[in-house]
Amino acid sequence: MNSPSTSSGNASYLMALDAGTGSIRAVIFSLEGQQIAVGQAEWQHNPLADVPGSMEFDLHKNWQLTCQCIRQALAAANLPASAIAAVAACSMREGIVLYDKSGEPLWACANVDSRASREVSELKEIHHGEFEREAYLHSGQTLALGAMPRLLWLAHHRPDIYRRAATLTMISDWLAYMLTGELAVDPSNAGTTGMLSLETRNWHPELLELAGLRADILSPVLETGTRLGGSFWQQVVNLPRPVTDPQMNIRINPHVIPGMAQAECISFFTGLTMRWFRDAFCSEEKLLAERLGVDTYSLLEEMAARVPAGSWGVMPIFSDAMHFKNWYHAAPSFINLSIDPQKCNKQTLFRALEENAAIVSACNLDLIAEFSGVNASSLVFAGGGSKGKLWSQILSDVTGKPVKVPQVKEATALGCAIAAGVAAGLYRSLAETGEALVRWEREYQPNAAHHEGYMAQKTHWQAVYADQLTLVDSGLTTSMWKAPGL
Repeated sequence: MNSPSTSSGNASYLMALDAGTGSIRAVIFSLEGQQIAVGQAEWQHNPLADVPGSMEFDLHKNWQLTCQCIRQALAAANLPASAIAAVAACSMREGIVLYDKSGEPLWACANVDSRASREVSELKEIHHGEFEREAYLHSGQTLALGAMPRLLWLAHHRPDIYRRAATLTMISDWLAYMLTGELAVDPSNAGTTGMLSLETRNWHPELLELAGLRADILSPVLETGTRLGGSFWQQVVNLPRPVTDPQMNIRINPHVIPGMAQAECISFFTGLTMRWFRDAFCSEEKLLAERLGVDTYSLLEEMAARVPAGSWGVMPIFSDAMHFKNWYHAAPSFINLSIDPQKCNKQTLFRALEENAAIVSACNLDLIAEFSGVNASSLVFAGGGSKGKLWSQILSDVTGKPVKVPQVKEATALGCAIAAGVAAGLYRSLAETGEALVRWEREYQPNAAHHEGYMAQKTHWQAVYADQLTLVDSGLTTSMWKAPGL
């Protein structure tokens, strides 16, 4: 999220590049925090045929898509490039990029790449099986999604790449590098490598040395908002100081503001699940939405709003609540279907998916509150999902908390743009500017009757999900995703 600057005397806009799991977005903001235009392109991260669990990040193609989005956003805003005062980048957690000594990108993988299963198991055995706990206490990260097992996999299987690697960054830093030619990482994202200290906000090379890995590939760490060249459904709770979870269920990341930390939970593949449902089953709705000039998801929400709360008892089985140390998921399925077409149809399944995402979020928030003592009085719902009024109300009903939706839904991109503005000297600080620029569009209050019903549904879902995991354990069904090393 470090901020490459393209300052101009007349420049009065900021751009954020947001590289998510499913798409890349270029978003333009005014200095007052208003979203002016967006360019977006969906992308895919393809596995290698002979490497189970691999998820390659196509550096060449994805840079072309990024440039396409930048041009699209500038054209939509009717702005020249010189109008952009600063640019910053943010990206999916865990995605890493390696470079050779000349700065040429060599290799990259996306966030949930799980090829390094054997290497995770090997690392867990170091220090009589205590290496992972030691790494978690320092970094807030478990091994499964970190960089160390992937580097070890490269050493075992692609020694040519491992030997040539001179620098490591996150995907967001790669975007900044492509714009500026300078390599550095910021703590809030580089923390997900599992190689950064929560306390010092700098690399902890002793962990690499214990793992038998090279520690000479660590790029400079610069705080968010530092100038360069001139930076799933996710639940995040701000913590006043770094603290880790004794059960290692929750990921702890450095906050962009020094001294603070973030407890992060993930509902796995929520956006991709919605896209799958839309593309696999809703071709008629997509055509109708195109003719009406509306978004397909908006049309599906209108249909789902007529389905009673609880979706006739249908339970989606996709993402589990987060169990960071030993995380895997059941086989994707819908449980408790009926053959009544008036009750079991597309709108019911769509509503059930929205309800399920909210239930998983509620479970994750419970886990955070249990070890941190931080229990939020209200929630902020941002990102693409917050555009849906039904989903926002469901989230409030399930959690029993007021839900605020900001005017700017691209909250990650806005935060990224603020970082660019701080780096360019247009704002004084991240915290102060965030308070000043975030404005609320609407707020939802929980329906008490619906909340009571959802609490019962949440308990039932947890029991059913645990039962579905036993089918995976028995080899009868295939896990949607399993962390390497399990």
